[in-house]
Amino acid sequence: MTSEHIDACLSLLCKRMTGPKSKLYTTRACMVDTIFFDTIRMLHTEFSIEDARAKMQISDELRGYVEGERPTYAKKGEDVDFILAPCNVGGHWVVAKIDLVRWTIKVVDSAITLDAKDNGVRAGQMTPLTTMMPFICHQAGYFNNIRRKRQDLTSMSLDIHLPKAKVHRQNDSVSCGMFMIGYIEHILQSENIRIK
Repeated sequence: MTSEHIDACLSLLCKRMTGPKSKLYTTRACMVDTIFFDTIRMLHTEFSIEDARAKMQISDELRGYVEGERPTYAKKGEDVDFILAPCNVGGHWVVAKIDLVRWTIKVVDSAITLDAKDNGVRAGQMTPLTTMMPFICHQAGYFNNIRRKRQDLTSMSLDIHLPKAKVHRQNDSVSCGMFMIGYIEHILQSENIRIK
């Protein structure tokens, strides 16, 4: 699936969350579009951590995510406990659950693998998100508007989650986008996910 397909599906989920079926979605969560991860990856390439501390200024586009202006039907960062971000890493779709309460990122991956090497590769692909999210939250004033503990600028911890039971996992090399959308909807409805 392309980014445009993913964003169209996420837009429909956002409409559901705010429409008559909103009672199905019990979590304090929001979603971002595919541009979010792409923008963060670009910033990570452009700025080293030291440079980011000294001179990086986040764009209005990234600030809009925190303030609930992007994507359409989004919620403000201060009104949610976690953010779900679709991430295309090496041509494979995964979802990152950015937990603003526990200050961690959990990646849910539909690929059937138990290989520690694959998890190491996936962790490396998520480095832009784990290192840049603290800067984005600080510069967008996230901690100014909420009673949560102010976090420092160190990287968020990362957990690669290859879920275990109840929800199916892909057995091919092309359906990762559809599985990711399914996982996002499942997480929005219950926050927990068990994959078989």
